[in-house]
Parts: sequence; structure tokens; C-alpha cells
Amino acid sequence: MAKEYDYGVYLSSNVAGEIEGENVVSAVAVSSEPRSCIANNKSVNSSNSRRGTNRRSDIHGQYSDLLRLFEYGGFPPAANYLFLGDYVDRGKQSLETIFLLLAYKIKYPENFFLLRGNHECASINRIYGFYDECKRRFNMKLWKLFTYTFNCLPVAAVIDEKILCMHGGLSPDLTNVEQIKNIERPSDIPDSGLLCDLLWSWDLR
Repeated sequence: MAKEYDYGVYLSSNVAGEIEGENVVSAVAVSSEPRSCIANNKSVNSSNSRRGTNRRSDIHGQYSDLLRLFEYGGFPPAANYLFLGDYVDRGKQSLETIFLLLAYKIKYPENFFLLRGNHECASINRIYGFYDECKRRFNMKLWKLFTYTFNCLPVAAVIDEKILCMHGGLSPDLTNVEQIKNIERPSDIPDSGLLCDLLWSWDLR
């Protein structure tokens, strides 16, 4: 069962390697633990942290780059992290990337935070590589499980009650931060509106 799986063992044995076998799939992706863990996070507050929060984004399956980020910034829980989305697609190791990030989130829920990017969406990552990687290396069921997991990810975070973070940008529909907290999850990304803008809007000029 998922709660009996030692994610520390997974982290120590796979942090520099590739995913091997169905045991990783069943332990990390198929379980409901990643979904329940991320779905309960609506905001980030690092005011009690002396180390601050490292903010990173757009890993896009570049697993070796992700490991270098941890080498430079410190591995959890020695350092706090907020990732702003776009974990999959384009790179060759999207699965290693998202598995490691989810394992860290489960292992250190108070030090490690994941937001949703516009590539954490079925209609996008079906085109840009993640779907093909899941199908080639495992099966379509895995991709569908990730699709639901991505639909549960929070879309914004607040650091120290001062810094509002999201993958995209602000929305003309946003008049109060409480609107973000009221976004229902799981949810697909619509073609317009608040949720769409938070993930897609980089320039509103």
C-alpha cells in the first residue's frame, strides 16, 4: 500500500538514476497519496523559515538540470523549494523529473511545494512529449493517472504573506486573492478566465 512505501528509499536509490520497474509506478503515481498531498496545499508561507524559499520553474523533463539545482541550492529538507510548474514535456526524462518532485513533496510536505504550469494539462502534454514518453516506457494508464494528479495541483502560492507566485501572470478577472483559493480542484484548464490566465498570461499590456 502507498502509505507503507518508504519514499526515502526511493529518493536515495533513484536521485541519480532512471526509473526502473512497475514498483515505482505503483508506489508513486498510482497511489492516491500524491494527489491528496498536493490537493491540500493552497498557499505557501515560509515566514518561519530561516532559510527562505528557493523558487524554480520550467524544468521540462531536464532531469540532470533538476539534480544540479538541488546540488547548488541544497537537497530537501535542508532547503525549502517552491516550483512554479512545467515539469514535463520537451525533455527526455519527464518521468524521472515528476516522480522525484512528487516523492519530495510526499516526504517533506512542509518544505517542498509544487504549483501547476500550463504543461500540466492533458491537451498540452499530449502534444509536447509527456504522453508519448508515458506510452513508450509504461502505458496510457500512467498518463491518465498523471492527468488527474496534475488537475489537483494548486495554481498559486503566497510567500511571507507578501509575494504572490504563479506560473503565468495576473488576470483581469482577479480582484481578490480569495478568488484563487476558491478555485475548485481537480480541474482541467479552461480556454479563458481566471484559471487560464494564472497559467498562461505572461504579458497583459
